[in-house]
Amino acid sequence: MSKNRLIKTFQSLCENYIKLEEKNNELRTENEKLKGKIIKQKIKSVNKNANKPSSKQPEWGEKGVGNDGKGKKKRKGRGKKPRKGAGNRPKNFKPDRTEKATVARCNLCGKDLTFQDALESSNERFIEDIPDVVEKPEIIKVVQEKKYCDDCKEVITAKSELALPKADIGLNCTILICYLWVA
Repeated sequence: MSKNRLIKTFQSLCENYIKLEEKNNELRTENEKLKGKIIKQKIKSVNKNANKPSSKQPEWGEKGVGNDGKGKKKRKGRGKKPRKGAGNRPKNFKPDRTEKATVARCNLCGKDLTFQDALESSNERFIEDIPDVVEKPEIIKVVQEKKYCDDCKEVITAKSELALPKADIGLNCTILICYLWVA
C-alpha cells in the first residue's frame, strides 16, 4: 500500500474510534442510570414486603391458638373452633340513598383529572349514620370513582367526606360517640 493510502486509512480508523468511544460513553452513562433505577425499585419492593408477617410458625410456639399440634399426639387442638357469630359480618342493607364521590385531582402529584375518563371498576362503601331526627339509621351507599393518573402511573380512588377514612359509621354517629364518651 502507498503511504497516502495508509494515512487515509489510519485517519478513517481514528475517526471511527472517536465516534465509537463517544457512543460507548453514552451507553455507559445510560447503563449507570438504569442500574440506579433498578436499585431504587429493589429497595421499594423490599420496603413494601419488610413488615409482612411470615406464615411459618416459630419453633418455640408449637402449641397455641390456631395451632392444632399436627405431628404430635392425636388429641383435640386448642383454639380450633371460634365462638359462634365471631368476626365481621357482611352488611346486607339496602341503602336509603346513593352518593357518588368523584376524583378531581391526583392525591400524589396534584394533577387535574377532571377531564380524564373514569375507570370501569369502582369501590363501594356502606356507611351507617344517624339522621337529625333519630328514627332509624340512614344507610348511604357511596360509589367511589377511580381514575388513572398518567404522571404517577397509579389508580386514584375518590374519597367521601361522609365518614372518616376506612370507617363504616358516618360523621354524625362518630361525633355523637365522641360526645358521649367525653361527657
